Amino acid sequence: MDFRVRRLDHVVLRVSSVTAALGFYCDVLGLRVERRLDALGLVQLRAGDSLIDVVDVDSPLGRAGGPAPDKGGRNVDHVALRIDPFEPESLRAWLLEHGIEAGEVGERYGAEGSGPSLYVRDPDGNVIELKGPATSPPQRAERNASGSEDLAIDTDPSPADIERLETGLYEFNVERTGVRGELLSIWVRDDAGNVAAGLFGWTWGGTCEVNKLWLAREQRGRGLGRRMMQAAEREARRRGCFQMVLSTHSFQAPDFYRGLGFEMMNTVADYPRGYAHHSMRKALT
Repeated sequence: MDFRVRRLDHVVLRVSSVTAALGFYCDVLGLRVERRLDALGLVQLRAGDSLIDVVDVDSPLGRAGGPAPDKGGRNVDHVALRIDPFEPESLRAWLLEHGIEAGEVGERYGAEGSGPSLYVRDPDGNVIELKGPATSPPQRAERNASGSEDLAIDTDPSPADIERLETGLYEFNVERTGVRGELLSIWVRDDAGNVAAGLFGWTWGGTCEVNKLWLAREQRGRGLGRRMMQAAEREARRRGCFQMVLSTHSFQAPDFYRGLGFEMMNTVADYPRGYAHHSMRKALT
């Protein structure tokens, strides 16, 4: 059987108090509850692309694992969470406000390569490593017989690899221009907390780029997309932007964007085959 491990999927922690655990992971670290199975004593928390499951040791599922973790023994060595931004002093102050002592910042190796991190403990003594962006890449690939590095074609890249690529390109752009950007996102959630509509983009050097706009089928035709774009424009103006740009395909929403004042700047035919790709711009004057 040929397979590759992509990323950490989930970690299960046996805890003596689910309430205290949720206070730490949700209130301090900002995770959100994705799923509860109260009959089993299980709460699943969304942590980026992974999950952290907390199990009450007194629940049916928890009792199967034996006594509660204590200072004399633990069920997990540590869990590493990639966080962004990683600002040690601000992070340490935030943790101290919640009565949590942080360890020293050190350069440690992780999925993205070597980068700064620090350790904290949750209410049950589990060690949590909070990692910042890598400052050096992962270990280099083995060289092939010709002496060149292998070029790996991947049809399912990991989120960590994509993030590394985006971070590296962003830092290059900042180094060359001296201009830092700021992300912009707008979300609409249903009663279950799932994303029903979203807009994602950024502002950089006086330009607001709308990278993605999506609405679930049941959210369309009610003017929600227009309101989201108008909200993005207001925020772009507040940040001092003089223009907005975006890309769309002919089968998506070029007419919708025209109705919002966007003009066609460029068209690539047959992308994908039988359709066209458009670049559009709106001046904010």
